[in-house]
Amino acid sequence: MVTTLDTHPTKALTLVKSLYAEQAKFVEAHPSFVSLTPEALVPTNEIVPLHFGAAQFFR
Repeated sequence: MVTTLDTHPTKALTLVKSLYAEQAKFVEAHPSFVSLTPEALVPTNEIVPLHFGAAQFFR
């Protein structure tokens, strides 16, 4: 997922929390979300840094 620095940290944090907590509902809504696992949400490179709000969740 991509956002901008203009996105409030609370909104980014809430989004990441929801993706983790409700992953099964996302998959139910559309099968393509099956690959949206917690591991897939954590960046493996530093080309695009985590939004500050999302980073709070992963700490």
